[in-house]
Amino acid sequence: MEVPSLTAGESPGDVLPHNESWISAICSLPHFFNYSHRLIEKAGLLSVQSCPLAGNAHIGARGAKGDDVHRLDLAAVCAAMTDGATRRDNVMLLSDYAKRFEATGFKGLHRFVEWLGSLAERGDEPGRGAAGNAVQMMTVHKSKGLEFPVVFLCGTSKRFNRSDLREAVLIHPELGLGPKVTDTRRGIEYASLQRNAVSLRADREMLSEEMRLLYVALTRAKERLIMTATMSEPETKMQKLMMSTVFPVSPEILMTAQNTAAWLMYAALSDKDGRLGLSIYRPERAQTENKEADEATEAAADPKLIEKLRRNLDFSYPYPVAETLPSKVTATELKSCDEPDPESVSLAPSVQRSFRSPNFLREDKPLTATEKGTATHMVLQFIDYNKAGTLDGIRSEIARLTASRHISERQAQAVNAEAIRRLFASGLGQRIMNADRLMREFKFSILCPAEDFFDGGEGESVLLQGVIDCCIEENGELTIIDYKTDRVRGQELNERAKSYAGQLRAYAIAIGKMTGKPVTGCALYFLDAGQTVFVPEN
Repeated sequence: MEVPSLTAGESPGDVLPHNESWISAICSLPHFFNYSHRLIEKAGLLSVQSCPLAGNAHIGARGAKGDDVHRLDLAAVCAAMTDGATRRDNVMLLSDYAKRFEATGFKGLHRFVEWLGSLAERGDEPGRGAAGNAVQMMTVHKSKGLEFPVVFLCGTSKRFNRSDLREAVLIHPELGLGPKVTDTRRGIEYASLQRNAVSLRADREMLSEEMRLLYVALTRAKERLIMTATMSEPETKMQKLMMSTVFPVSPEILMTAQNTAAWLMYAALSDKDGRLGLSIYRPERAQTENKEADEATEAAADPKLIEKLRRNLDFSYPYPVAETLPSKVTATELKSCDEPDPESVSLAPSVQRSFRSPNFLREDKPLTATEKGTATHMVLQFIDYNKAGTLDGIRSEIARLTASRHISERQAQAVNAEAIRRLFASGLGQRIMNADRLMREFKFSILCPAEDFFDGGEGESVLLQGVIDCCIEENGELTIIDYKTDRVRGQELNERAKSYAGQLRAYAIAIGKMTGKPVTGCALYFLDAGQTVFVPEN
């Protein structure tokens, strides 16, 4: 049987039947096998272009003497096969790569295959000819200008790449540089106004490019477009998106999206005509669960492991009281431990604190009782006691502290200079001025036995922290003095003093441990009443 070849003006369909039965006949011809055997023997000496699978630009053309592809008529053979046009284009593409390879000066089929492998490793893998009835995978960029009956748009849940916006310095062709501001004095770094402007512009341009790519992807389908996204808890995400979905969707909302899937979900949720449908599919786990169940049935339980597990589950911590003890406590939190609240759930309840208002909102408002107490303590901490014997001396000291910015003008006006004069005119004040040693605003942090403050705390330790307003030393003995600005009089003084007993007892324990000297007295001085109340240290 003679293998037909193409002549000028003829197509494969003119000379070959539209089936593959004749190919078997070719393979049964002796001369075909003999010729193939000779090609194999001299394969190492052949150039790539002379190899039957590579060919050259004149595949199938008459008059190409010595051309192996012409002798085998591979163009006609491929054209006669199923999807012949694609097969023939692939042969022609391979021929083009063969020409490019031999243009480098190298020869040999083995080197040619290695060269193709190196192209694939660099991402330059040779493409295929025009596909017929087959699935094609490509990027959105490569799909420009092409159309397909059915298109799957995948990977829409991938987050937008905003890594460039986190660089130390942003660069924009129109807006210029967008650096951060480095405050070396405070040791902080923050974004400048210029950086925020450049970041906002770059983010908008990046999202615009992503939306242009999405438009290209959405316009490739002729009949049906299917978009997929993978995410966890899709129902929850849809509920969050529905709360901000309006029609039409505003650009500000679209700018908050982290990926293309969010845009598509916004579009589907705001589609009143129902042109876009949302469907949730979950992976089938039945086979995996059945396999795990079979493995669990086959594996016999180990009695030793069961017993060990039972012991672990029955374990009880031998020190239950220690679970409720705090690791750190301040002396202020202990002030009411002598009379605990029966409804209290904690030995050291936390105090609800709020942020203070900024100064420009408080300039016309009087100081609160707490703020007045803070101002008074600041004056007593920094005042010169040698000038505190007269009212004028105290006022001059308050002015000095205001000028040195220890206190503000508003704080200075809130300090009761007369109350401070009464303090230093009292017997306790004279003891302060004549003490052998004076300690003001003494800060401490010491590890103490927990049983000193909490019942059932034997064997445990807590970190005690606090600040003692004043401590005087007389003849080797210490007396703790705590100033109070509470507005109480008469019998209320003793009741209020009892509430501070735990706090003063903590002060006594701490300074006694730190100095090794005995504490012989704890006094509370109420500035508003001008009275001193001594509290037992035990």
